[in-house]
Amino acid sequence: MWLNNFYGTEVEIDLPIAYQNGQILISNYEDAEVSEKILLKPYQTLAIYVN
Repeated sequence: MWLNNFYGTEVEIDLPIAYQNGQILISNYEDAEVSEKILLKPYQTLAIYVN
């Protein structure tokens, strides 16, 4: 799953249950974590892998 925030403001995402145990593959912010709700920072890209 790819999540992208193309705006200069933060965006909160409700992550589907199927992805909540996933692993972060790539993020342009070091402190990214997978949880029920994800707060995407301005211009953040996040890729989550689920096996």
